[in-house]
Amino acid sequence: MAKGDLNKRWYVYFSYRNPKTNMLIRQTPFYGNANTFKTKEERLHLM
Repeated sequence: MAKGDLNKRWYVYFSYRNPKTNMLIRQTPFYGNANTFKTKEERLHLM
C-alpha cells in the first residue's frame, strides 16, 4: 500500500506454497484499479 503514499502505485502481492518443493513462490504484483481512486479512504475501501 505504499505506506499510505498516494503518489506511489498501490498493489497487492501474495505467495503460495508449492506442494512439491514446500517452498513459497511469490506471484506477480496485482495492481487492479485501486490507483484510479484519489483518497486513501477510497483505496482502502476496496480491500
